[in-house]
Amino acid sequence: TSAAIAAPLQLVTENNPPFNFADGKDVKGTSTEAVRALLAKAGLEANITVMKWDDAYTKAQASANTCIYSTARVENREKLFKWFGPIATNHWALYALPTFDKPIKVARDARFFKIGAVKNDAKVDFMRKEGASSIREADKDADNPARLALPKTDPNAIDLWITGEATAKEM
Repeated sequence: TSAAIAAPLQLVTENNPPFNFADGKDVKGTSTEAVRALLAKAGLEANITVMKWDDAYTKAQASANTCIYSTARVENREKLFKWFGPIATNHWALYALPTFDKPIKVARDARFFKIGAVKNDAKVDFMRKEGASSIREADKDADNPARLALPKTDPNAIDLWITGEATAKEM
């Protein structure tokens, strides 16, 4: 037990600027700063690793002494983790190229379009609940903006990109 207490926590996250992102070997971002402040206040040590979202999400559920941040606190995840926070807010939005001329007033209006999202992200579950059936999952959010401009015949092409407002501004 004492060895387990002495071991530093393993924190996992993804590249999701401005909240958390790799800068060389360092991990930075507003959420990273908040997490480090919480760790310091609690007197805990932690190693932070940036990885693909799906890998981080899986590791946090499967590995003891492992925590994940920043993750959306949604109903289907409530029992998967012990929650602390919130440490940030990132409103979700749908993005398209300026040439996209279909009216989207609510998320359900997007259900017939090809939507780009991050694999295993809460926004995927949200869009599926809204009736979306053509969600194209990527390993990282940074891949999605370029997918908007692909020819419609390309299997990776998307019409819309769902992400957080702050993340979209950074990308």
